[in-house]
Amino acid sequence: MSIDTKQIIHIASEIAVIGGITVYFMNKTNKLSDKIEELQELIEQQQEIIKQHDNLILKLMNNVNTLNNQNLSKFYKPSNNINLNKLPKNITSSKQVVIMIPPDEDNKFESSSINNNYENLDDELEEELKDLDENINLENEVEDKNEVEDKNDIEEENDIEEENEIIDDVIVD
Repeated sequence: MSIDTKQIIHIASEIAVIGGITVYFMNKTNKLSDKIEELQELIEQQQEIIKQHDNLILKLMNNVNTLNNQNLSKFYKPSNNINLNKLPKNITSSKQVVIMIPPDEDNKFESSSINNNYENLDDELEEELKDLDENINLENEVEDKNEVEDKNDIEEENDIEEENEIIDDVIVD
């Protein structure tokens, strides 16, 4: 029976080791499965954010294209073969590409008119500053005159008080 007892103990210990290893790997796989599910949810959230960003970028690009079209139409006369409302599309995507079209020599926007406007603005501002300086100087002069008048009034009051004191002294005597 001793062989049977040894074999039973050996089999029981192998079952315990195999059971321990099974429990360890089950815990490990459950933790990894939970982590995988968590990461999948995070990837889905990020994909939603990326879609929102793509939509926002497309809207911004459309706004930029619209502004460019408006600016181009303000400063340049479109030639017969260029349609400014339809900008070329990129071949590999549906996003619009902004292309600046150089103006023809006869349709070029003159920068000298802008410079003249700035010069006129500078002249106007300079005149306004001069007017403000003059007003400030006038105000200062008025303040100075008021101070002098106040001092004169105080001196006159003091003189009158002194005269009244002298008259009072003369009358009392």
